[in-house]
Amino acid sequence: MSQRSYLLDFSLSGIPCQVLAIAPAYESLQRIPYHTHRHSSFELHAIFRGAMGIRVGGEQYEICAGQGILIAPDTYHTICYHTGDPNKMCLNFALPRPETLKGQEQVQLATAFYAQEAAVLPTGDLQESLQVLCRLANRFPNPFWDEERLKAATILLILSLYDKLGAPITVHHTARQPLPQSAFIIDEFFNLHFNLSNGNELLARQLHMSTRQLDRVLRKYYNMGYREKLQDIRLANAMDYLLTTDKSIAEIAELIGYSTPANFSAFIKRATGRSPTEIRADRETSAKP
Repeated sequence: MSQRSYLLDFSLSGIPCQVLAIAPAYESLQRIPYHTHRHSSFELHAIFRGAMGIRVGGEQYEICAGQGILIAPDTYHTICYHTGDPNKMCLNFALPRPETLKGQEQVQLATAFYAQEAAVLPTGDLQESLQVLCRLANRFPNPFWDEERLKAATILLILSLYDKLGAPITVHHTARQPLPQSAFIIDEFFNLHFNLSNGNELLARQLHMSTRQLDRVLRKYYNMGYREKLQDIRLANAMDYLLTTDKSIAEIAELIGYSTPANFSAFIKRATGRSPTEIRADRETSAKP
C-alpha cells in the first residue's frame, strides 16, 4: 500500500478543486492499524474485492465490492475491520464549501457533496474510472500529459459521484476561509502523530516555519491552536477506544500519548465531565437488554 500526494489544482465548471492524494490498490488490509481521524478534504473509499466496516461519527457501515463510501470533510471516521481478500482504493479531493460559491450550478454541486457526513454509493459502473486513477497514480510523477489525464479522470469521477448523490439538499455551514495546500499536510500529521509530546516542533519544521507561526496558521484556518487541535483528535480517539474496545485505561492512555493513566483520566474528566471508568460503565449499562 502506498499513498501518493499530489496537490494538483484543477477547475470543475469554474469551481477551484484539488486532487490531494490517491492510495491505489490497498492490499492485506487486516494488518493495517487505524485510528479515528478526519481530513479537511473529501475521502472516497471504493471497494474492488472483499468488504470493509467503517465507523463515521456514531454510525457504522459495511461496504462491499462494487460499493464506495464518500466521507465529508472534518468528519471523524475509522476503519473497523476487513473481510475476505480485501482490495480497494482511496481518493482525497477538495471542493469549496457552497457558501463560498456564487453560480447556482456551482452551489448545487457543492451542496450535494456537503449534504451529509457519509454517503454509501454504488461504484460498480465506476470501476473503469477508478482503475484509470489507480494506474495513473502508480505511474506518477510522469510528464505533463499524465498529470492532465489524472485531473481529467478526477473531474469525470466527481461528476459521476454527483449524479449518484441525487438531488441536492439545502444545508448551512459556518463560513470558513479556504484552506491552503498545507492543510492536507497538517491533517495527516495530526492523524498519524497525535500521541507525540513535541509534535508542534516536528510539524513546524515540516512546514518550514516557527512554532509561533504554526499556531497562527492553525488559528487562522481551524479556529484553534496546536494544543486545542491535538486535544480534539486525542479525545476522539480516546472515546473510540473506551466505547468500542476492551483495552485497559493504561493501554489507552499510552496509545493516546499520556505518560500516566492519571493524566489521561484527568484529561477525559475535563473534556467530558466523566471519568474513563464512568464512560465504560455507561457503555456496559446501555448495552444490556
